[in-house]
Amino acid sequence: MSEKDAIAARLRGWGLEKFGSLKAFAEALGMSQESLSQYVNGKSLPGNKVQGRLRLLNCDIVWLMTGETQEEIRKKFDDSRVGRAMKLRDEDFDIVEYLHTLGLDTLEKVKAFCSPEAIAEDVAMVLRKRKLKYQTNRIKKK
Repeated sequence: MSEKDAIAARLRGWGLEKFGSLKAFAEALGMSQESLSQYVNGKSLPGNKVQGRLRLLNCDIVWLMTGETQEEIRKKFDDSRVGRAMKLRDEDFDIVEYLHTLGLDTLEKVKAFCSPEAIAEDVAMVLRKRKLKYQTNRIKKK
């Protein structure tokens, strides 16, 4: 199904549900049935003027034109990388800036840095340093 046909099907379904007939729908839009048939049969897309009239009838234009409600689109955006970045607090930006100074400026680099193997290597290094410090202190005390 083409995009035009999908929009036409949504428009037809919405109009019939809300007004019961295409004749009543056309009257509510202030147009003839012949003009409305151009839109509900997929021959034309509703332009700004028709969309404005549909808005006045409480039609969700975003849903009509995309098939998704504004809430669905907002959720997708919020779940996207950009949406998550926009929700970062100042402290989070400090962390991101610190990671950048370490050269961790791509997702791939952060994943590699935070891999279980890399973390295990870091823990092992810290433990070796602590052991060496402990042994050095024991030797000094003797």
